[in-house]
Amino acid sequence: ETWEALRPHLAELWATRHRAGSRLRVWSAGCASGEEPYTIAVLLAETLGDDLLDQSLIDATDIDRLSLERTHQALYPDTAFTEMPASLKRRYFVDQQPVQRIREILRVLAHDLTREPPPRPAYDLIVCRNVVIYFEREAQERLFQVFVNALAPGGVLLLGKVETLFGPAREQLTLVDPRERIYVKPA
Repeated sequence: ETWEALRPHLAELWATRHRAGSRLRVWSAGCASGEEPYTIAVLLAETLGDDLLDQSLIDATDIDRLSLERTHQALYPDTAFTEMPASLKRRYFVDQQPVQRIREILRVLAHDLTREPPPRPAYDLIVCRNVVIYFEREAQERLFQVFVNALAPGGVLLLGKVETLFGPAREQLTLVDPRERIYVKPA
């Protein structure tokens, strides 16, 4: 559901970037073992088609070295695909691993959300689901502002369903999908 709700926003962002002659830039912040950024890459491939490599770039970041190794290996058990339609799995994964064109748009980086600036702003999409809830309220507020500042005008922020944007960042983004926690930065 979340990814389908995000799809029209990606299409709109891509159209804007394409007209401007620039790439669609995504940051998967707190990517854990990589399922999320690879899912985003598949969604982009479905949205952009053959333009995927030339038109998009995903920064997949996490602080945990073991998680980053898993993201680099990108070898996932069948249970990781329970929510992915079989047709997409067949198209974008071989032997439980993403196909090369999906892997090529990901850049996997060690990154501490609380201490380091975003890797390569400005981003058109920032996905940080079920990460912020583990921080104290003050740190959450700072992170939300980091995300707002790292978003390009018209950019989208996707949080986890149990996470709520608050503080000054709440006034700087528009909630466009309350159920899926999709926010847009005014253009």
